[in-house]
Amino acid sequence: MAAGSPSRPAGVTMVRRFGSNAAVAGSLSRPAGARMIRQFCSQAAVVGLRRLCSPATAAGSPSRPAGVTMVRRFGSNAAVAGSLSRPAGARMIRQFCSQAAVVGLRRLCSPATAAGSLSRPAGARMLQLQFQRKIGHVAATAGHRFGFFRRYAMPMVMVAFGVGLWCMKKNAELAERAARPSKVDWVEAGVVSPVVRNQKDCGSCWAMAVAASVEAVNYLKTWRSIRLSVQELVDCNIQNYGCNGGDYWYAFRYVKENGLTTESSYPYKARQGICRKLDKKVEGRISNFRYVRRNEDALEKAVAKQPVIVTVQGDHLQWYNGGIMDYKFDKRLTGWHAVLVVGYGTDSRGVKYWRIKNSWGKSWGEGGFGRIRRYVDDKRGALGIFVYRPVYPVLRT
Repeated sequence: MAAGSPSRPAGVTMVRRFGSNAAVAGSLSRPAGARMIRQFCSQAAVVGLRRLCSPATAAGSPSRPAGVTMVRRFGSNAAVAGSLSRPAGARMIRQFCSQAAVVGLRRLCSPATAAGSLSRPAGARMLQLQFQRKIGHVAATAGHRFGFFRRYAMPMVMVAFGVGLWCMKKNAELAERAARPSKVDWVEAGVVSPVVRNQKDCGSCWAMAVAASVEAVNYLKTWRSIRLSVQELVDCNIQNYGCNGGDYWYAFRYVKENGLTTESSYPYKARQGICRKLDKKVEGRISNFRYVRRNEDALEKAVAKQPVIVTVQGDHLQWYNGGIMDYKFDKRLTGWHAVLVVGYGTDSRGVKYWRIKNSWGKSWGEGGFGRIRRYVDDKRGALGIFVYRPVYPVLRT
């Protein structure tokens, strides 16, 4: 019988050595729902309490691991004897679970354990104050207890098993990458029109690319092939600069708020004019637009789902007649050009490429289309394809 407990009722768990088997098998009869703390010692290595369950530590050895907060003689009978008279079947040491900062063990301080003491006998308050003096505070609420555990749960898992959420995310990314098709061509699939626009002497490449991307996303959602008005963007998207260039953000915001009419209703003039205020029939709509991270894998993932707009150094495109372009980014060049990535693939030599749709007519490149090398050594990509963020429209139906 532990000293200080004059009448110990049957069924109370005897904990002569908290880390010994007595802690597991000592309870002769427990009330329904009572949970024994079997895994405390097996968890000790995770939280740095390697010596907490050893006989020397249980007996109050003054040599304890640095930084570990514990109650002297916690494993001895004195800790149990702090409750002078406990009713039959009552859970012991409720106060230990209020000290969440001592150890980050999920199972030890679960709600069932924290609420396990059916009635607090006289003398329990003394033990609680003793704990408070040791660690300097009391984690009095469930929010304090489990806020601590949520914070330290991942390091515990990583130490114990060598895995974490980052590993699960990496595995999901690898599975998604393996599931991607090795070749994508939205022109062959009928999503992107093979007819190539010609912007002529108007710097409207931004409007050409936006209109083509909106046509594609509408086809993917409605299975209707439409040809939208580029001239409406040039004339009416007043935040941009018409034939002197534009920003995708303003262009997509205009389409989101106003939609686009058809090419036949508002034909292309290759010059900026006054916005025609007409009761137009909206054919092209979007719900929003999203940017893509500036790397090869992110763009490949996006293009596998739909065509994506990219910005490249246009100076290199002027002399292109076919093949795969692998020009390196040149900071001296200042002419940026918008094109639509309509797919990707690998040629017979094993060289990976992006397939792009330009807006310089059918006589340019490979029938108005071109190929740019992908997975080059420069993080900015061939032709500086990742200097500016790729972007694509979203349509929810």
